Formats: sequence, C-alpha cells, structure tokens
Amino acid sequence: MKKHGEPWARSWTAATRPDALRDNRGWLIGGFTAALALGAAAGIAIGTIRWNRQSAATIACLYAHEPVTGDVADAQREDLPEPVERYFRFALTAGQPLVRHAFIRWSGELLMFGSSGWRPFSAEQHFYGKPPGYVWDASVRVAPFLPARIRDSYIDGVGASEASIVSLVPLKGQHGTREVAEASLMRYLAEAVWLPTALLPRPGLSWSAIDADAARATLTDRGLSAAVDFRFGEAGEIVSCSADRYRAAGAGVVLTPWRGTYRNYRRIAGMMVPTAAEVAWVLSGRLTPVWRGRPLDIEYGFIDCKGPG
Repeated sequence: MKKHGEPWARSWTAATRPDALRDNRGWLIGGFTAALALGAAAGIAIGTIRWNRQSAATIACLYAHEPVTGDVADAQREDLPEPVERYFRFALTAGQPLVRHAFIRWSGELLMFGSSGWRPFSAEQHFYGKPPGYVWDASVRVAPFLPARIRDSYIDGVGASEASIVSLVPLKGQHGTREVAEASLMRYLAEAVWLPTALLPRPGLSWSAIDADAARATLTDRGLSAAVDFRFGEAGEIVSCSADRYRAAGAGVVLTPWRGTYRNYRRIAGMMVPTAAEVAWVLSGRLTPVWRGRPLDIEYGFIDCKGPG
C-alpha cells in the first residue's frame, strides 16, 4: 500500500535531481538572456528615435535661412586663375542655376582608430549653399549588431562632431570651439565639389593662383576663415585638395596636414561631380587614409533666378 504523501515525495525528488536542476537553470538563463535582448532592443530603438530627432532638429536649423536669388552669371564677377576657369568650364553648363541645397546618400568605409581597422558606413548628408552649412549623419558598423552613430555639422558659424554607440552611449565629441568651427568650415569647402556652384567667387569666397594646375580657395563666414588648395587635372576636374586642418587628439586638437582625392566624375543635374573620394591625414610623415566613400544618390534644389521659390 502506498504511504500517504509518497507521490508528493517522489515528485519533489524527481524535480531536484541534478539533471533536472540543470534543465531549470538552462531555462532560467535562456529566459534571462531573452529578456536582456528584448530590453537592449527596446533601448536601441528608443536611442535611435532620440538620435534621429536630434538630427532632424539640426537639419531644420540648417535650412532655416531666407532663400536668395542669382545664377552663374551673377556669381562670376572677377578674374579667376586659369585652372579655376578651366574647372568651371568643365563642371558647369551654360545657364547653370546656383545650388541652394543638396542631399547626398553615402556608402563607404571609415578607419576606426583603436579598433581592428576599416568599418563600413552609410550616411545621409545635407548641404546648404549660401550661407555655407552641412549636416552629415552616419551609421558605422563597428561590430555585429553594434552600430555607432556619428553626426558632423557646420551651421551658423558653429562646428560640431558627435558620436554614440547604438544611439545610447555617447562618446566624446567636439562642439563650439573656434578650432572645431574652422575645421568644419574647411571640410565644407573641400566637399563643395559636390555642389560646384558653391565654389564660384562671391563675397566671402575668393580664389588665388598657386601654379598652372593649382589654386587656393578661401572661404570666410561669420568671422571664420578656411583655405583649401585644389589641384586640377587636364580636363579641368579637381583631382585633389590639401590643407592644414585641426584634428582631434587626446583631450584637444592639433593642426595636421590633411589630404583629399576625387575620382570618376559624371554629370548630374548639369554639373560634373566626383563619384568616388578618399580622405587622409599625414601622421608622422606618412599619408594615412581614414575615409573612403561614394555618393549613392544626389538630389539638388536650385535657386530660382526669378526670385525666391
């Protein structure tokens, strides 16, 4: 005859066997891991929404300017060095309207110092022609399921560079100093090859001769100044640029030789623009590439010569 309570005793004994305990621990660990994954996914989603809202606000500031009028003929009001004249004959068509703003989708690779090397990125960039400004918002795959977000900008005389891991963990950025603003304005000037009418001479932008195949562009904005040396190819295309530019180093910045190259020009909306580029620093006397990319898509908004539109 079964003793009273025996079934309960057997049930309890079976549940506490080592293999059963392992099964239960595995279930608990699996559940805990799933909960963590769900929590991380929710955190990443919230962080991404927050980052995108900040980017949208920054872009809104970029576009918060009164529209201007004009065309190429209005912009070309002074004698230019011969290689620069050659460039505009190459890059622009007759009656080319001025670019008010541009939107570029990018793909490429970034060299992540302190990591295992090059990492793929995708980015969206907004340019404003006059006054000069841009917002570059990128996602960089630093590890599987671990993207970094980077946002660089120059708006109303203020330069900034911000970064975050999975849109949650902010990294050390740069913002508000004169050095960062000058470095950002210099970047704008070097990247104006993607909106060539922004390189036309006007108040605040001038060209000076260097030699038969090179000239210096100087851009001033809100008390800041940036100068970039451009070198031109036989057809008139810009093939490279160079300058001394502030670079983040430790807790501060250091003036460092900076280089860019442009390749594979094609005509888009009447203008010849490069479809591949590379950026490098000169570190310890060696050229060190840190960025290489190509525009996947370019959209332009033009200034209405008859008036604001």
